[in-house]
Amino acid sequence: MAFSTRKKAFLVLFGLFFLFFGVKSEAQKLVLVEKFSRTLYLYEDTVLLRAFPVSLGFDSISPKKREGDGATPEGLYYVSSKHHSRRYGLFIGISYPSLKDIALARWEGRLSEQEYRLCLEELRTHRNGRCPLGYNIGIHGGGVFREREGVKERDWTHGCIALDDKDVRVLYKFVEIGTPVLIYDAEKPIFEILKRLVPLNSFHQEDGVWHGDWELATPQIRLHISLLEDLEGHRQLTVIGYQPFSDSLAFWLNDRNGDGVLEPWEPRECYTRCWSYATLKRFILDNLPLWVRSQRFPLRPSSERRRDH
Repeated sequence: MAFSTRKKAFLVLFGLFFLFFGVKSEAQKLVLVEKFSRTLYLYEDTVLLRAFPVSLGFDSISPKKREGDGATPEGLYYVSSKHHSRRYGLFIGISYPSLKDIALARWEGRLSEQEYRLCLEELRTHRNGRCPLGYNIGIHGGGVFREREGVKERDWTHGCIALDDKDVRVLYKFVEIGTPVLIYDAEKPIFEILKRLVPLNSFHQEDGVWHGDWELATPQIRLHISLLEDLEGHRQLTVIGYQPFSDSLAFWLNDRNGDGVLEPWEPRECYTRCWSYATLKRFILDNLPLWVRSQRFPLRPSSERRRDH
């Protein structure tokens, strides 16, 4: 009995040692593309590892809305496929259009009911080609610049993100199916950036209005941001800051004129701190990798229909 007791104690201690020292949690990888600076960043556990220059679609400003518009998507996606490309060496597909893209397009009237159902069906079956929002968007090689008639041209793709061949090889080894891909334009107002990041479970539509909530929890502050927009383009942005790990208010900001920018003259209440619009925006952008860690991503097999690039 004594031996049995000692053996059990040893197994318990070994199990605790293995739990705390022998098991490492899986690192969270992230590909972040900032459109304004045309830079692709690689993160692991919110730590920046590498940065590469990129080229975008020939409409480098707009978020992608339909097939053939030459725009690069904006929002939160994941790596959906990896394969070799006859034209561009390596191709990393991303999950555009997402369910959020489809929901926004339906609300904005860019999809009929029939087209809406078609896009949902293609999303469900992991097939693509008929949804009017476009498809087969990804990250590939081919060079940041292309020469046409003796002139170097940037932003030459049809909506994809292009890297130099040596850089895309590094990226190809880094990512796996399911790796998050975040794309945004840092020059756009907070409203425009967060509009595409509001989780679908808080995205509600009724009577020509959509509203949703976006949250960010950090050791410095906990942010709750509410967004509302109608079909005429009127917007409302409300930002509430809470003290970390509590419900004590730090500040309350309201965008009254609906442009998605918090001006100094607009309503605000400051309790323990008060942030300017520039400070708030910088803080949000700096902590987007942390926010992505709180999101869930499906690990789906690469079953999308490929079209050579």
